[in-house]
Amino acid sequence: MSLKLSQLFRNIRNNNRKATSSIIGGIIILGMMLSVGYGYFMFVTQSEQTAINNALHSNLMLDQQNSEHMIVIGQLVGPAVGFKVTNMGVTSTIVSYFVSDLSTGQIDKFNTGGSSSPPLPYTIEQGQTIVFNSGMPFTSGHSYVMKLLTARGSTFVATYPPQQLNTKAISSLVAEGIGSISMVFSSYNFYSITSSGGKYIVGLSRPHSAALLPNGITPAFSLMITNNDPGVGTIVIDTHTDLWLYNVCPNGCGTVPLFTFYAVNVAPNGTITSTTQGSFSEISIPYGETQTVFFASANDLSTGNFQTITLSTSHNVALGEYDVFIIVSGSDSTSTNSVLYSQNLPFAGSFLADNVAWYSETPVTCTHSSPTTFSLTINNSFFSSYSIQSVSINAEAFNFVTATSPQFWSDSLGPPGVITWTSQSTGHNITPGSSLTFSWTGTAPSSVGTQSIFLITIQWNGGTISMQQSASGCYVS
Repeated sequence: MSLKLSQLFRNIRNNNRKATSSIIGGIIILGMMLSVGYGYFMFVTQSEQTAINNALHSNLMLDQQNSEHMIVIGQLVGPAVGFKVTNMGVTSTIVSYFVSDLSTGQIDKFNTGGSSSPPLPYTIEQGQTIVFNSGMPFTSGHSYVMKLLTARGSTFVATYPPQQLNTKAISSLVAEGIGSISMVFSSYNFYSITSSGGKYIVGLSRPHSAALLPNGITPAFSLMITNNDPGVGTIVIDTHTDLWLYNVCPNGCGTVPLFTFYAVNVAPNGTITSTTQGSFSEISIPYGETQTVFFASANDLSTGNFQTITLSTSHNVALGEYDVFIIVSGSDSTSTNSVLYSQNLPFAGSFLADNVAWYSETPVTCTHSSPTTFSLTINNSFFSSYSIQSVSINAEAFNFVTATSPQFWSDSLGPPGVITWTSQSTGHNITPGSSLTFSWTGTAPSSVGTQSIFLITIQWNGGTISMQQSASGCYVS
């Protein structure tokens, strides 16, 4: 009996051991399953989070890259090829650029650091403009492409000479009613005409902006026009092409005359070569080219001989304000057709005054954070009726501004940067036909690549127009 009980206890103990082993094994397997499952899901979660972070970072970088917007225009900087960059987007850093000669297909200049002017990398703020000088000499007749790279990976491209608008863009402009002829607005100038030995001479060496015309002048006008014909044709200008000065008449013009100046041919030395009926040589302007056209004759040279016109304030209404129109007449010849062509260009205005001053200021560039001494020369035109008694300049962008006065003139400093020079007596005013130079010194701003503007006010001691306001400037390098 005792043997059977012993055997029974042994069997019970063995069964307990087996049950315990099964439980422990199950727990181990369950732990392994939980560990593997948790690890798997942790891996998946971390991978998804990494992918999301990478996508967010990529989208952020792409958004920042898309926010970069620079206008790059090729230009000459002295004898070298350069380009002007205007940042219209977020603050960006230019890290490198290269200049390639399209005529040879070679990359002639690659700048990544101190060899650039200004040095790279260069951070350009929103709204800032900077001019880069590649240092590569320009070769006449060659075309160049400039490509710059930012730290975000954006690229911007420019060419020199700047390319013409493409046909699609030009057609759009023409469809809007602008026309095939466009003009360089700043090229609207006037010159004095003199007579010598039976010839009429245009004073080409002294052009002046025609926005302000002096009383009593016998002028010739010039402007630069470009042929943007979408048909890529050649536009030929004939004798009927003219420039109109239309007097502004608030109460009706009555008998006030209109001033009309017809196109003339002018030699390089200024001699007007079309002075008799039928002597005008038509002016051909091929597609994409820009030419200067002169206007001076009172008569259409297909109907009469050359005759000058003298402007006079005696005809003025509303202080001599004139709307200026150009009527282009001629033909447009393409590879498939030739048609008559005409276009009206209401593009400018002129102001006829009894007092007019011209001026110049040097230097036109200054070094950042450094003092510069400027010379401002004021010329009271011989067309003026009165003498200049006061000149002021506003150079508030400069620090530590000082001034010196010509003999018999005094200077005073008003608000920061404003200098006023005043004649000590009428006898020492700047009389018509004479000039005077004023000197001042100031420390240029610290920002590089900005254009500091100096506002100028000139005052006469009498006349209908006793004040002329204008501006000069200094490029900070």
